[in-house]
Amino acid sequence: MSSHVEKIKEKLSIVDVVGSYIQLEKAGTNYKAKCPFHNEKSPSFFISPDRNTYYCFGCGHKGDILSFVQEFEGLDFMGALRVLAQRAGVTLEKENPTIRTEREKLYLAMEHATLFFQRELMHKTDAKEYLKKRGLVEKTVREWRVGYAPLDWKAVSTYLLTKGFKIEEIEKVGLAKKSDKREGDHYDRFRGRIMFPLFDSSGRVIAFSGRQFEHDGTEAKYINSPETVLFEKSRVLYGFDKAKLEIRKRDYSLLVEGQMDLLMSHQAGVSNAIASSGTALTQDQLEIVRRLSNKVVIAYDGDSAGLAAAARGWQIALKLGMDVKIAVMPKGKDPADLILEDPQAFETIVKNARHIIDVELDRILQTFSDSRERALEVEKNVLPYVAELKSEIEKGHFISKIAHEAKIKEDVIWQEIRKREKNLYTAAVPDVNKPQNKAMPARKGSIERTLFGILFWQEKQSSSVLDSLDIKTKLSNIIGKEQMSDIETEMRKHQDELIFEAEVSYQDSKNLNTYTDELVKSLHEEYLRELFGKTVKELEEAERERNADKAVELLQKCQEISSQLSKLLRERA
Repeated sequence: MSSHVEKIKEKLSIVDVVGSYIQLEKAGTNYKAKCPFHNEKSPSFFISPDRNTYYCFGCGHKGDILSFVQEFEGLDFMGALRVLAQRAGVTLEKENPTIRTEREKLYLAMEHATLFFQRELMHKTDAKEYLKKRGLVEKTVREWRVGYAPLDWKAVSTYLLTKGFKIEEIEKVGLAKKSDKREGDHYDRFRGRIMFPLFDSSGRVIAFSGRQFEHDGTEAKYINSPETVLFEKSRVLYGFDKAKLEIRKRDYSLLVEGQMDLLMSHQAGVSNAIASSGTALTQDQLEIVRRLSNKVVIAYDGDSAGLAAAARGWQIALKLGMDVKIAVMPKGKDPADLILEDPQAFETIVKNARHIIDVELDRILQTFSDSRERALEVEKNVLPYVAELKSEIEKGHFISKIAHEAKIKEDVIWQEIRKREKNLYTAAVPDVNKPQNKAMPARKGSIERTLFGILFWQEKQSSSVLDSLDIKTKLSNIIGKEQMSDIETEMRKHQDELIFEAEVSYQDSKNLNTYTDELVKSLHEEYLRELFGKTVKELEEAERERNADKAVELLQKCQEISSQLSKLLRERA
């Protein structure tokens, strides 16, 4: 009987998993691609079907299907496990409550709240009628887990308390707030609202957006969950969990603004749609989408506020080098309204989406007849986007078009573009005197986390299959005794979580010694590479200072490290 991870790996090849996210190219018995974890012009990311692993010769990222999904989708271990289990058709057995982590308990609280809201909607006839009137069919309401929060001060809080959750946990996930009037008292954040759950990319509920249905004493049409340990607003897109594979398949994402726009789009068959959920579009959100496809169509409301929101989004997208088009809705209509009235018209508008510069230029030409006013509008509202374009050919195309249609000299436009590019470059240069927050490299930290998880797990076993003392000795030799102690102390703070991850991954494995030995060697490799890079920098500094003795000493050290690294790689080949 294999573990959950091994069952998944038996059913899913790394080529299928990675290939569903990025474009792969055959390279002998292997596959190659442009690395999704760093920017590069030529492929250095290699996938080995035989070993079921990947490795990037550019940035050093390597791993298996689980680590790829974790890093690509920004998920934790359990989130990635859920994504892959669903694709593989593997049922994850319920975890032991005694080792459930605090984070998993918070996810469970959100799940119970979602079920509560769903049941409440079943009995709320007028709310169901409202959703039906807006165009949502029962199947969509059920699949997207739409619910209803009663107009009661403590409905969901009371329910969750009966399920064994503490009020501090209910507050921590953003479902309850502390009372300003009565010390120690709490009340529900969402009351009298239609509830739209927001999901992480593995489908777990992490937040809610509540649309006012009954008056709750506030004027806000929508109330969203605050930032919590589960919900980071700047990185979440509504519907991404269901749209991600369709975005890759269709090679573009359709970005809409609100919950109803998103649900109606999917209901109409536009299953590559995602939504910013009424918040300003961020660079983090677009970078997540860009990994799946460089093309994005923005379909916001046809009013001025909707166009202004789209403008913020498309400027960020252009900076990232994305191909951005705009699907302009009829004035006064949002995508949900148009789909309800005429789904075919919506599909046609999306199909005929045009580049943002074309759209904005046409708007100016139709609005301003005075040549001076027209030129100033072009300078203000079109040239900033031209300056953001990465391709010089594309810039040339649009500059020529602007010059011809707006009757502005082409060389004048080029001068303005070069001036703007210079400003963009200056703004992008980092301040070398500003201290940088350098986090632990993801690969090294991941290996240490896995190793200590295995060690902690085996400590709890009555008969361990590992020689933990020998492994710790090896780690001390690699890391150093003092740093080894510091890392172990830090890892102990997350002991239950690490044990759970190790148990899920390796509980039925007959090759734990082999896996652990490989992890130790991988960690040794990472430390040697890090030490080599540091020593090379010291060598360069010594050469700049013309310190010949120190330079000779450091060169010898580089050669020794290189020799150790070569020997280690030969042993692992």
